[in-house]
Amino acid sequence: MIGEPAKNLFKIFKRFIFFIIKNKKMTFDFKKLFPPDKTQGDHIHRLADYYIMSKAEGFSCNTEKLPSGNYMFILKKNSFFTSHKNL
Repeated sequence: MIGEPAKNLFKIFKRFIFFIIKNKKMTFDFKKLFPPDKTQGDHIHRLADYYIMSKAEGFSCNTEKLPSGNYMFILKKNSFFTSHKNL
């Protein structure tokens, strides 16, 4: 996956402050801080969300930050024995 707009801790904090200034209230709800884009249909995820989703599907996940600020996720399929060792 290339060019995913994942959010790191700094970007989440920045949006949190912007949300307080704009709405004059505070929220810790990630979905309210980063609602889906109505035009593109994109859903914004935290970096940890990508790791959790890939692990649930049997992939290991590494990331590289692109010059654009987006992330490239490198997924590698785990073997059956590696992905099901906790069964």
